[in-house]
Amino acid sequence: MTAALTVGKERRGIPVLLGGEHSITTPAVDALQAHLRNQSPDEPAPIGLIQIDAHADLRDTYDGSPHSHACIARRVHGDLKIPLLQIGVRSLSPEEVIYRAAWPAGSDRPILHHDAATIVPGQVTAITLPEDFPRHAYLTIDVDGLDSSIIPATGTPVPGGLSWYQTLSILESLSMQTSIDAFDVVELAPMQGMHGCNYTAADLTYRVMGILARSTIR
Repeated sequence: MTAALTVGKERRGIPVLLGGEHSITTPAVDALQAHLRNQSPDEPAPIGLIQIDAHADLRDTYDGSPHSHACIARRVHGDLKIPLLQIGVRSLSPEEVIYRAAWPAGSDRPILHHDAATIVPGQVTAITLPEDFPRHAYLTIDVDGLDSSIIPATGTPVPGGLSWYQTLSILESLSMQTSIDAFDVVELAPMQGMHGCNYTAADLTYRVMGILARSTIR
């Protein structure tokens, strides 16, 4: 991660991680935070996590493991002490509802959320970050955050997700408010004969790269 962050003429590369399993996010966030803390040791929580996902991923354990794909937001928030912005969530367990409610806006590491039930029918295309949101962020995109009609090839598809242009527009708005220093695209589960899903995930990655390249917040 550190090597990727320091490539290029200005030594400000943006690492891109591609994965099936969402658990790759936690160590990547940890590495980015460590890198930024080395650069700004007086800043106690230099990054936030922006998460596009159908699921909150706030379970403490799932199938007996604290490192499951269903636990990544809990590990980032609870273990790494990083505030969250969740977008497009539409599937939560009772445990996750309780945990999320314990960290409202204004707390020292809030879990902010713009759930699908609100932003999809409302056709929301821009999200405004609170003033105290960290000035650096890691972005994780679980492809099931988009509506399952767009990318059905994922392990746990849920109907009612974000549309294609809505997703890109929201990310464009966020990229102009905080420096997104690394991102991943995860949970693609290729299906035989459905090559379009693979292309769509690749195109999503490519478009996010373009959004971040255009951003003036670095």
